[in-house]
Amino acid sequence: MTITHVPDRRRVEHWMALPNEAFIKLMQVALEDSAVRETLLAVLAFDVSIRGYAIEQLVTNMQAQGAPADFVAAILCLKDVHIASTALDMLTTGGRK
Repeated sequence: MTITHVPDRRRVEHWMALPNEAFIKLMQVALEDSAVRETLLAVLAFDVSIRGYAIEQLVTNMQAQGAPADFVAAILCLKDVHIASTALDMLTTGGRK
């Protein structure tokens, strides 16, 4: 196999760091705030095929209400199937595992 495109390392490192930091912040808030936890559980309950749309709608509403940009970025991380699965596991076990 030949790799024809090598992404810019700085861009990859930024992309990898952002979801981790945003995910941690999001999980901390969700584990402490039942309203946030219930909202995330509702969004994560959607089938993967429509979850992205549900997340976009949630983000649009959050932005209209003046939510902090880092919190919005954290919600967007849930578009990743693996991150969403990890979040669902954490939220349903209360962060204990």
